[in-house]
Amino acid sequence: MNKYIALLSALALGACMGGGSNEVGMTDYERAAASNAAITGMVSRIQDGDSYGSLSRSASHRGASARDGLTTVFLDNVLFESADKQYDTEHPDYDFTMRFHVDANGRIDAINMVDDGETGVIARAPGDTNEFGFTDETESVQAFVNLFGVKKGLTYADFGFLDIHGQTFDENGNVDNVTQFIMPIAGGYETKNLTSRMDKDDFDNDIVFEGIAVADVGEPSTLAEGERLTLRDDSATLTFKQDTGNEIFNASFREWTDETTGAHYDNWYDVEAIKYNSGENAGKASIAFTEVAGREVAAGFTATNSGVVDNNQAAHSLSVGFNYYGDTPDAPQEATGIIHYQHVPTEQPFLMGFGGKLQPEQP
Repeated sequence: MNKYIALLSALALGACMGGGSNEVGMTDYERAAASNAAITGMVSRIQDGDSYGSLSRSASHRGASARDGLTTVFLDNVLFESADKQYDTEHPDYDFTMRFHVDANGRIDAINMVDDGETGVIARAPGDTNEFGFTDETESVQAFVNLFGVKKGLTYADFGFLDIHGQTFDENGNVDNVTQFIMPIAGGYETKNLTSRMDKDDFDNDIVFEGIAVADVGEPSTLAEGERLTLRDDSATLTFKQDTGNEIFNASFREWTDETTGAHYDNWYDVEAIKYNSGENAGKASIAFTEVAGREVAAGFTATNSGVVDNNQAAHSLSVGFNYYGDTPDAPQEATGIIHYQHVPTEQPFLMGFGGKLQPEQP
């Protein structure tokens, strides 16, 4: 099932919207960085002399000078991924992916999205906001990027929600279809991704990352109140076990409202997901849901434990995956992850993104 690509069919952007701040005395890079801070805490362009110098890649194709090209990196080399295959029985091998598009100075001016192998582009709205969108005679699309990594001090990676609202219009200009799609996403600089090089034998103890988990439960195109839940836990943890290399994720989804943004998050279960990396269960995963006294799960949103199952990418199944970022594989500093699960096609699907920082070893 193609979720929203029809909403992007009219997008052939001749020029991106928006404009950065124009503070006197700021360099182009400083203006771009200030603008991008509305969206992500990741460095969007890294200059020579910074501790991130090893991330440099050529930017000459953007019109930058040869000297500049050797000492800068742009945010658009970061691929933000999700896992929407539970929804997609027609194209189960496709995931949703997203990259920021940046201008020659490193300012985010659009997002490029791929869904079911088809590409759509949405320009950034005017001003230094986290909003993207367009409107023409036949359709209107607004996308809101809400990334949480800066709240935990992440700089190599980021994670959060992409919330897309769309309308199509009939020949008389009346709204004939409305769609909403909320997708947890996560991504990071590949040159700082340590995941494939990490070895449990390099650690003397378990390593623990504390961070934020954000999740969406429900079908992607429903709008009626009560047909989806939005979840968040600001104290979720990911533990990499030194003895087995297994990865254990824990979150507790309570109802609360963010005092800063006013965003409301719903009640749900305590969740534990495990990715098994050694022993007889290597290549498998599990997810379990625990009811908490005094916390009522809304009708229609109950969940069933998976048991230990193949950690795979098929529709209506479980997929648990984490990435670790830092300078050396024996010292990861940040972690992100995506979990998606649907026990059976008739049960509401669960999609979640996580990001966290390494916690100091306890004495």
